[in-house]
Order: sequence, then structure tokens, then C-alpha cells
Amino acid sequence: MFFILVSVAVGSPPLITVDGFDHSERLHLQCESKGWDSEPVLEWLNSEGVSLNSETTEVQRNTDGFSVKHTITVHHRADKIHCRVKLRRHMLDTMIVISSMY
Repeated sequence: MFFILVSVAVGSPPLITVDGFDHSERLHLQCESKGWDSEPVLEWLNSEGVSLNSETTEVQRNTDGFSVKHTITVHHRADKIHCRVKLRRHMLDTMIVISSMY
């Protein structure tokens, strides 16, 4: 009898950072997740769960596994933006709440 052990390295939870904002009230956000054994899918979602298009995508592979980084620009108004990373049956999600200053 033979046993095959398959290990899936689940990476880090997605980390959202604010890269800045411009004078037209738009926020530049970046989301990154590291340490995956295969290339994961990273996506942005609005508060209704609708997928948003990333502006830039970076994928790197090193000795620690795959890392993915996506950026997006959103209008600065009250909203919730999710960054979700998925690989097979594994999914990690992080949310940022944007509150309007007006």
C-alpha cells in the first residue's frame, strides 16, 4: 500500500495598503499576499461583491513560494473594498472601509 501526501501551502492573508490619493478624490490601493505553493488568484470586490479590475498585477516566485500584488484606484467615498486571494478550495479575504470626509 502506498500513500501520497499532498501538501498545500496556504499563503498569507491579503494585506491592503493605501499608496496615496490624488486631487480628484481617488485612492490608490495595493493588495499583496505571499507564500503560496502555486500561483493564486487575487481579486478586488466592491461592497456588493462585484469584481473590480486591477490596474497592475505582479506575480513573483521565489524560495518562499508565489507572491501576488494588485493595485487599483477607487473614488474616495464611503464604501467597503475587499481583496480576496484564492487557490483551489482555500480563500482569504481582507476588507478596507473607506469613509467619506464630506
